[in-house]
Amino acid sequence: MVSEFKVGFKVLRDGVSTPVYGHRGDGAVDLTVFEAVVLEPFERLALPLGFALEMPSDAIALILPRSGISLNTSIILPNSPGLIDPTYKGEVAVIVANIDPKNRCVIEAGTRIAQMLFLSRTGVEFYSIDALSDSSRGSGGFGSTGYR
Repeated sequence: MVSEFKVGFKVLRDGVSTPVYGHRGDGAVDLTVFEAVVLEPFERLALPLGFALEMPSDAIALILPRSGISLNTSIILPNSPGLIDPTYKGEVAVIVANIDPKNRCVIEAGTRIAQMLFLSRTGVEFYSIDALSDSSRGSGGFGSTGYR
């Protein structure tokens, strides 16, 4: 069963549309650019999306790349995933970069540039310990299991 919570959506600029799911059952909503932007080679910017959110205190949102944008354009989201906390009340933006060394990239108004995934937040409480328990992995990381 899918659980849902309500998220307030405040339009801050003309031409902004409410995020929607691309297909029934999708995990994340698509985020759309409301005005065209040109990125020069290797340029990056925080692209404003023209809205703010009112989320429940136990919710967070993650901004993720869309696979079609990543595969078919020179646009990447260099800080992916981006995190939106429930206490943030400013305009939502997505950091985009043009990784093409020679060509500018035009992001047209109406482009579904990224996607936003909502999750329930779980808090943690840290406590001090003197030693960690043993495990088969230990401190091995960064390729410790090999590549084949």
